[in-house]
Amino acid sequence: MKSKELIKQLQEADPTGEVEVYGCAGAIHFIELMPGYWDGTCEYFEQSKFFPEKMFVTDKLDQKILIREINLEEFIFTVGGDLSRVILNVRDPERWEKKCEEYTKEVKKIIKELNDAQFKDFMQKFIIEKFEIICPDKTKADKFHEQYWRKDGKLDKLCQGDCVIVLKSGFFKQIEDSNYIKYVLK
Repeated sequence: MKSKELIKQLQEADPTGEVEVYGCAGAIHFIELMPGYWDGTCEYFEQSKFFPEKMFVTDKLDQKILIREINLEEFIFTVGGDLSRVILNVRDPERWEKKCEEYTKEVKKIIKELNDAQFKDFMQKFIIEKFEIICPDKTKADKFHEQYWRKDGKLDKLCQGDCVIVLKSGFFKQIEDSNYIKYVLK
């Protein structure tokens, strides 16, 4: 679906623009313009003059807009188990609070294990293999998915976990070079 068609359908469904939009996987978290190759091919419906019914298409595009959804469990994971960021306005708050607390314990354990492994792999590449981390577009230095590993003149985009280490760990600072931003240890 093209963005103009989505906007049209949203305005038809809610002319006031005040109703919350919800996806099948949870609340709309954010919308992001991505390169077409990111996270694989794009899937969409298409109608043509040759086929009156909609056809399901899987295609490589130059760009795509990604609507990121997030459910309660994913949100708790995203905020590292910080339940102060969760407001439960539900019929059975005790059951939901218990569910959140149990999940938070599990999340904190998983995050520690993941962070330890991810950080170890990241630092191996950065310190021992001497890769640089750069952002070619100075205006996007604080945005996710804009950082690259650079070695021997070759660029390779950082995965999301590596972006988190660079942008959120507090270990890195930005240094402006003539044509790009370079990330170095503080």
